[in-house]
Amino acid sequence: MPEEKRGSKLMPIFLTIILALVLFSGYVLKNKLESEKNKTQVTVIYPPSSPPPSVPPLNPKIPVVFYDCKVDEDCMLDSVNCCTERGAQWACINKTSNTTCQDVAVICVDILTPRPNVTCKCVNGVCRS
Repeated sequence: MPEEKRGSKLMPIFLTIILALVLFSGYVLKNKLESEKNKTQVTVIYPPSSPPPSVPPLNPKIPVVFYDCKVDEDCMLDSVNCCTERGAQWACINKTSNTTCQDVAVICVDILTPRPNVTCKCVNGVCRS
């Protein structure tokens, strides 16, 4: 019988520990969900599924890339991240895009990314390779 008394004395302690763990888990989950609500999500679609409007740049020193087109001649292959043969991100863009990168601080990856040998065409109003 002494073992039964010992076990019955430990039962409330174990139940208290389990209850504390459940409450703590709920607290952590609640805080995580609240922090997730406060995060801003940004979705980048590259290349865009629909062409962006052709709007002149607000600051001529900042590169602005357009993908919209009417004919194949509107499109060209160019680096859209201000990097040249090292770290360039090549894309078919509209020729009216401002891809000059003067006075823009850019960090380019030191990986050779030569200009691809592709032809840019206007497909459903969007420049594509």
